[in-house]
Order: sequence, then C-alpha cells, then structure tokens
Amino acid sequence: IGLYRVLQEGLSNAYRHGGATRVAVRLRRVERRGEPRLRMSISDNGHGFDAAAPLSEKNFGIQGMRDRVEMIGGRFRLKSSPGMGATVAVEVPLEREDG
Repeated sequence: IGLYRVLQEGLSNAYRHGGATRVAVRLRRVERRGEPRLRMSISDNGHGFDAAAPLSEKNFGIQGMRDRVEMIGGRFRLKSSPGMGATVAVEVPLEREDG
C-alpha cells in the first residue's frame, strides 16, 4: 500500500504540478546484500524544479512520499532540475513469503 500511495502522489505531481505529457513507471525486484527489495521509479517530462532547494509547504506531497518510504524501511531519491522533468526513485524491502 505504501508504494501504491507513492505512485499515486508521483503521478499526480507529474500531471498537476509538472505539466508532464509523458510518465514512465518502472517496478522491479532487486537483491541488495542478499535481501529481496522492490525498486520503483516514476519519471516525467514535465517542467521540473530545483530539487536541491529546501522543501516548502507547496512540497508537502514530496515530503509525504519520503516519510512513507522511510517508514517502511526504504530509500527515497528525487532528481529534478528546471526544464528537465523529474524522477522519483524508491527502494523498499520485499517481505518474503516464508517470513
């Protein structure tokens, strides 16, 4: 559910704030130090913004995505710059079926 909510916010941001006309979503299973994980990325061709700038109240959704990912033991990365679109990349632990 955590990844689903991050995906919802990422798609919404790309459309509402970025003005994107294309969005690519990738989801794959990876191994990190022998542990199964899910890696998801959301990339768009929108307006982009300065991702290095401090987050303001208008970036509440981005902070919410970061908090949600970290709450489930994952890593959150955001890459964007003006005129270059944005990419949100997350990686979270994948629960094993046997445990």
